[in-house]
This record gives sequence, C-alpha cells and structure tokens, in this order.
Amino acid sequence: MKRHFFAAYLVASTIPIDSAWARLGGNTSSDAIPWLRMILGLALCLGLALAAAFVLRSRGGVSIVPAWRTRPRRLQLLETVRTGPQTSLSLVRVDHTEYLLVSAPGGAQLAEYQSADNPDDGASA
Repeated sequence: MKRHFFAAYLVASTIPIDSAWARLGGNTSSDAIPWLRMILGLALCLGLALAAAFVLRSRGGVSIVPAWRTRPRRLQLLETVRTGPQTSLSLVRVDHTEYLLVSAPGGAQLAEYQSADNPDDGASA
C-alpha cells in the first residue's frame, strides 16, 4: 500500500506546475518558494495549538503534562459561589485544612477555617 502512494508521489512530482497555479499560491516565478508565507503559516499553527492547550488546561480539561510527572496538589479550589456582582465566597483546601475566603474588589479575607483532622477545631475570623 505504501509503495502505491510513493509511486503516485513520484509521478506527481515530475508533472510541471502550471504558472496559474503557482501565482495562485503566491509564487511569481516557477522556482521561487514562498518561505515567508510557509514560516508564518507554521507559526500561526503552532500558536493556535499552544493557545488551545492553554485553554484546555485552564478550564480543567486535558493536561499537557502526563499524570506521572505531576506532583500531588496541595491546594484545591473546592467551590466558589458568587454572592454579588463583585463579591464571592470560595472554599479552598490546603493540605488537610479547609478555608472559607470572602473575595471583594478591596481584597480577600479569611472568614473561617476547619482542620480535616479535628472537625471541631473551626475558628471564625
């Protein structure tokens, strides 16, 4: 099967390109290769691939790094609730302690924390 494709490629590579097709691709002469156009096209494709990977990773989708190379995460965002147009409550776990944070345009404050080892050890700020 591969031999047929290779033979077809050899035959197709010997056929001279019509000048109209060359002008359509941006060539003004039959020997010139539009290097700048090829490099810009490659850069555009690589940029789109990196942007797609970044979007997937930032939204919790597919990770670029294999799972066996990552360390276990110490910080986890468990839940976020919007309480107003500019304020939100966030439940965050660091190691085995959960924190309730209030975020506003002026900053963030610790509202409460609770240790997973001792559930009665909750403090209110």
